[in-house]
This record gives sequence, C-alpha cells and structure tokens, in this order.
Amino acid sequence: MAIRTVVVGLGMGKWHCNGVKATAGMELAGVCDIDAARLALATKEYGVKGYATLDAVLADPEVDLVTLVTRHDQHCDMAVAALGAGKHVVLDKPFCLCVAEADRMIAARDRAKRMLSCFHCRRWDPDYLTVRRALDTGAIGRMLQIQINQAGFHGQGGWRRNRKHMGGLFYDWGAHFADQLCQLGGAPAVSVSGRVQYGPHGHEVEDFIHVIVEFGNGVLALVSQSGISHFAGPRWIVSGEKGSLKEDGQGHDTWDNEVQPAFVRASLNGVPAEIKVDRLPGSWKSYYQNVSEHLNEGKELIVTAEQARAAVELMQAAYISAEDGRIVALPLKGAEAARVPSKVRPVKG
Repeated sequence: MAIRTVVVGLGMGKWHCNGVKATAGMELAGVCDIDAARLALATKEYGVKGYATLDAVLADPEVDLVTLVTRHDQHCDMAVAALGAGKHVVLDKPFCLCVAEADRMIAARDRAKRMLSCFHCRRWDPDYLTVRRALDTGAIGRMLQIQINQAGFHGQGGWRRNRKHMGGLFYDWGAHFADQLCQLGGAPAVSVSGRVQYGPHGHEVEDFIHVIVEFGNGVLALVSQSGISHFAGPRWIVSGEKGSLKEDGQGHDTWDNEVQPAFVRASLNGVPAEIKVDRLPGSWKSYYQNVSEHLNEGKELIVTAEQARAAVELMQAAYISAEDGRIVALPLKGAEAARVPSKVRPVKG
C-alpha cells in the first residue's frame, strides 16, 4: 500500500514533493502551507489536496506520513503533534535546535510507535560517497583528521536571517556536515569548539563559522562554512597515518544518479600520488526509497532519530562554545541540553 504523504511547507518543500512522487510505494496525497497563494499554485501543479494548517493535516485519517519543511524552531512542536496524531514523520534538516527537543520527539515516537526520521539526503552526495569509499580502501591508514569546507558569497534570506528561527549557519547546510562527521568519526564526539564571524550581510545569523570536533578515538574534524568568501576550497581533506585524501567536489543537488569518474589526491608516505576512485552514484531518491521500504517492507531505517540527535548535539555545542568562548564537553547534560544560544557574537581576545 502506498504511504500517503503530505508535505508541510512549500518553500524548500517542493523538493520533497518531487522526491515523494518519484518513490515507489509512496503517494503525494497533499500539500500544506500558510501562504494561500503558494498553496493554490502547488495544489494545481501536483493535482493534490491542499491544507491551510497543520491541524487540518493531522485531523485527516487518510494521511499516513507528514514531511515537515518549516522553520527550524518549529520542528519539535510540530513533530510531537504529528506523532501524537498517529502520523509517521520526516523532518527536513536540522532535526531540531537542541538535544532536549530531540529527546522529546524520540519519546513521542516511542509512545506513538511510529517512524521518525530526518532528511539527511547528503549521505548520498557523490563527494561524500567518494570519500567514504576511499577511506574504506585503507589507503591513508588510520584516519586522524577530517576537514570540510563550504564557501560562497551570500547572505541568508527570509526567516533564516533570524537567530531564533534559524539557529545559525551550522544548523542549515552545516546540519548535513554534522551528520556526515558522525558517520565518519568512528567514535562518539567528546568535545566541540566553535567560533563565528559577522561580515557585510548585516544579519543576526553569522556569515562565517569554524567548528572543531574531537572524537573519542582521537580523530579531529574541522568544519568551515562561509558566506563571505569569493573562493571555494576543496570540500574534503582527510588525513591519516599513511597519507591524505582530497576531494575537490563542492557537492551538488541531485535527485538523479550521476556517475562521474573521480581522483582522490593523496600524499602517500610523503610521495605525491593520485588514487583512482570510481565515484559512486549519488541520488537523494535513495532517502525516500529507504523510508518506503522501511514502512512497506520492514527494512532497516537508514537515517534514524538517534543519529539525527547526535548531529544536533554537535551543532548545539558549537554555538554554546561560540557564545561562551570555551570548549564544550559532550555529552550535553542537564540545563545545557536544552540551551539554544541566542546572543552568539565573535569572541574578543
């Protein structure tokens, strides 16, 4: 039976509409948006039912799954309500803004006995898959350090300019990087340090963030995200005991399989070398395909709520660090687990 799905939020939500429609075992049953004009256009484009409010979606017994593509600060309350109404839930990234919210959603999932997942589609990006395959060959030996870079010259638009609604730059595209690091790190993270910088765009949300994550096995990860750089560095540099891997691809949006030959550049025992690594096909369709197979066939869910929670903890700790000017130890506990920094400014020396 097709999983009857409603996408809530029709800005970035149109990506999800297309993904659901392209997935066997799923049906785009409706769309929801508070903007009446946007809702009317979407219902006409997709030929589905329109809902003006989330409450209307949750009251419909014909709806099986709700995909929430709304403001980051709305994710938790909306997901808890949807689970309480007996719906499966997919959240666009980030999962939420703090681990206390994540725990609240996971508890609601357990009570409802429904699925809860986060759209970490970039686990299927060609650049990430290429790096993962290269690491699996053991060519660089035991991994020591991961560097991820994302840069451009652009500010945030709409509600993403607002710290309360957005959380910060690392909560946006950086949410995918946090998830990828949790998959590659090889052990739980034990500490996080974050620093921010504000540039010419004049928003509450920073224009640059630099994050250092230490994992329990000694691996260090460095993430740099910039909206004030006219030059983009390599997306990935991964160093190990025997050499280093470099993946220049800056990633791209892909719902389709794309197989492109790639070379991972390396320095093996100090000698320059190039290792041919056939790039694995990357397709975001794999995310919803897995959701469909999980719900229809009982296959294992690839992106779990617990994994999404781990990524949230990295993001939250980075902003606590930036606000306090200190290295933050993990796991976050007590009141700190519910803390969402609101006055993140550059730390002055």
